[in-house]
Amino acid sequence: MGYGDFDMEDIRKIISMHKAWGEYSCLFGMDGYSMPEFSSPLFIKAEDETSLRNYGITIDGETGHNNIIIVDAQQQRLSLIIRVKNCTGVKVIIGKGEAFGGRIDFNGTDCIFVSSGFGYMGCQTKLSVALASTCGAFFGKGATSVSSQWIIEGNWRSSIVADDLMASWGVVVRNYDSHSLFDLENGEVINSPNSLHIGPHCWIGQDTKIVRGVDISYGSVIGAGSVVVGNVTPCSVAAGVPAKVVREKASWSRAYMAPSSHVEAIKSSLEGYSNTYNFFNNKNNSSE
Repeated sequence: MGYGDFDMEDIRKIISMHKAWGEYSCLFGMDGYSMPEFSSPLFIKAEDETSLRNYGITIDGETGHNNIIIVDAQQQRLSLIIRVKNCTGVKVIIGKGEAFGGRIDFNGTDCIFVSSGFGYMGCQTKLSVALASTCGAFFGKGATSVSSQWIIEGNWRSSIVADDLMASWGVVVRNYDSHSLFDLENGEVINSPNSLHIGPHCWIGQDTKIVRGVDISYGSVIGAGSVVVGNVTPCSVAAGVPAKVVREKASWSRAYMAPSSHVEAIKSSLEGYSNTYNFFNNKNNSSE
């Protein structure tokens, strides 16, 4: 296949039908979960390293088999290293957005990385992502990261980050401990990999750690140095080790001393995210 073989509907299907997203796949395209947009999508095979370099993408080592990168034709030059050695069926989809840098390491088959377009906040977004076989990582529109690390393992497991994430320095997100923890009486593994989710408009403070199975709901703030091991309710401030909610009915702005007009605009957005949140919870409750 060559350039232009995929249209927008094809790209949406590739994303939404990947099994790594699990129950969260129903949220894609809803308020706060923007799908990637393209002025003109380019389909580039991993072995076409010359074309990739034109967009600031470097393949580290061997190119694997049937691995593709989809970028916007007008994408600003990236500073991105991708490793697909011994991989098959990897998909990297980068929608319209600001330039970003970092590294994505794939290990296995049928992995997927999706960006709906990173934002810019005084510096270029930088992140490191490692995906094991069949895993996925989704970053919604406008996400920013000063420096963060994402490690996703386990069959059909994922991290889903909705629109407008703000991640500070030293943030580490991982859905598995990379080593087994087991019960001595029955031998049962008690730390199996589990997907995690960060809702729209969340601020993750410096040196925060987020672990497997966590659901951080929309509008929330995680204090610096926290270790998040449990769910965080909407529009809450959570902090500590382990992180606990210390304030409810609060949210945040990227602006310094946000004016009232800015605050009102964020409150309006949060109402939309609330509708999506309620839809998801009602859908899951009705299926139980």
